[in-house]
Amino acid sequence: MAGIIYNWGGWTFEPAEWRLAGAAGAPVSLPKRTLDLLAMLLDRAPSLVTKDEILAHVWRGSVVEEGNIAFHIATLRKTLDTGGPSCIETVRGRGYRFAAPVTRHEPVSSPPALSQPVSGPDDALSAPSAAERRAARRRRSRLPVWSTLMLTILIGGIGWISLAHEAPPLRAVTVLPASDGLAELVAARLEQDTSLQTRVGTPGPDGEDPVEAGKRLKAEAILTLSVDRSADPWRVLAEVTRTRDQVRLWSWLFSVSAGEPGVSNAGIAARVAAGLGRHLQLARATGAGRMVNPAAYDLSLQAREQWRQRTPHTVQQAIALYERAIALDPEFARAYAGLADCYNLTMSGLPPGVRYPRALEYAEKAVALDPDDAAGHTSLAFLRYKFEWRWNEADVEFSRAIALDPKYALARHWYGEFLGLMGRYDEAITQLRLAIDLEPQSLAILSDLIPPLLRAGRVAEARAVVEAAATTNPNWAVIPYRMAEVLEAEGRERESVESRWRWMLLSGASLEAVDRLRTGYLEGGLAGMTRAEIAGYLQVEAATPGAWLNATLLSRLYARLGERAPALHWLDVALDRREDAAILLLTSPDYDSLRGEPEFNRQLARLGLTPLAPARVSESRR
Repeated sequence: MAGIIYNWGGWTFEPAEWRLAGAAGAPVSLPKRTLDLLAMLLDRAPSLVTKDEILAHVWRGSVVEEGNIAFHIATLRKTLDTGGPSCIETVRGRGYRFAAPVTRHEPVSSPPALSQPVSGPDDALSAPSAAERRAARRRRSRLPVWSTLMLTILIGGIGWISLAHEAPPLRAVTVLPASDGLAELVAARLEQDTSLQTRVGTPGPDGEDPVEAGKRLKAEAILTLSVDRSADPWRVLAEVTRTRDQVRLWSWLFSVSAGEPGVSNAGIAARVAAGLGRHLQLARATGAGRMVNPAAYDLSLQAREQWRQRTPHTVQQAIALYERAIALDPEFARAYAGLADCYNLTMSGLPPGVRYPRALEYAEKAVALDPDDAAGHTSLAFLRYKFEWRWNEADVEFSRAIALDPKYALARHWYGEFLGLMGRYDEAITQLRLAIDLEPQSLAILSDLIPPLLRAGRVAEARAVVEAAATTNPNWAVIPYRMAEVLEAEGRERESVESRWRWMLLSGASLEAVDRLRTGYLEGGLAGMTRAEIAGYLQVEAATPGAWLNATLLSRLYARLGERAPALHWLDVALDRREDAAILLLTSPDYDSLRGEPEFNRQLARLGLTPLAPARVSESRR
């Protein structure tokens, strides 16, 4: 690929030179990741390139969300498309292909030395060139041992060292205060994920030595944190020093890209906790009093971080990691609960018929192995309502999980989501606020807090929440979706639909699909846009009967239009397929036009639900 020149529609791309030029020959500057993606699509044209292949090639080894692909695809389309069909085709749910005719030819003469790619936001984590590595080796030969080690870690991107391999077991650590609440987050993650007793120390005088701080605080060991945000990538240094003999037990220097999805203090805290847990092999004892296999525990920490990204790609990675953990420790209850949570998620991309039996098997296994662990009961509670529609049993299981571990954030998160779907908005908001206290920068929890706030008429609070989430990661696809809901509640229709279009692009929709909705809106307002959406989903249904969530989406769209007969028809289909319409019927504003209809009440009765009192329904319309 590197020695080939590509031509199409007046464009020329030379991967060996990282040179993209238009018809007039003028070079066009794009980020390196965008050019990587373009090179891959051109090399494979006209074949399909799946999202998983793109993630594995363009983001080699990094954990990123699929929304990153959509962002770079949108950048390419905006640059390359000059009217008419786009040169890049979206294959819904699969990936992309370069659709324009492409010619390939070898350069006339040998290419010059590889030039640097155009600077872009993703360049910070790119590998150094051969010349840079040779120069670095010459510099390192003149550096002291400690500086050499630091430079090696930085060039490698990530690494940790132990300065006390034979240290006795560490029982407790005090985290010294750091900026932006990072210390509190690290302490919470260590408390949650390891057997360490953890607290945050009180601030001392400026410039206080960590060992002196440890003596002042009567701490067994001190954990210090520093984050250098002066350049991309950020550099994070975490060190643990034992107070009594001033021995540095552990030091870890790692880099994170400022543009990497999910990069936040919460993400940094999770990495620090995982790294220290791996180094000291500190797994929390199970309720049955047994210790987890350290290697299995390590894999479970990695799996949970993948799962938190909530994309089909990262959930599949989490499943593989949990399966490896269970192979090492077949009685590791929390790994089974983690597997159940993977299959519980709609965002896994797997159909309900695949997800439900596996989620049930693993959740029941987790509870059987450790009935006193909140994780298994949380997994079981989620599937009780999500798949089985056993609302009362779900309520009991969630309450049991919280009683077992009031600090298990996922139990409060999913219980809050459940309560909101049941129309118990104030209780839902309370549980979700408690979950946020436990995981302050969890985008998933912040996102799920917005619907009950809106349905309780607390629009200003919902705006504050979505704005806080946007400061953490504005490119997470769910952010513009939730912002669209808030804007709609505020009566700002045009801004709301534009935010929805942005959500679609970040979620992988093609520019053509968004343009169809934009045209529908310009010609017929919200009703015109909704009819354009319906036409698209009917095409999907015709091509792939039973497509994922298609009947739910059609029932909601027809209900928005007030077209009751097709709305009720597709609602019947959705329930027969056991889609998500079942958990939305009671409170989703989309179905307001059907409320009071005998057939709609029959559907609720089929689910074991009764209509909300009129006062509760009116709250969701305020």
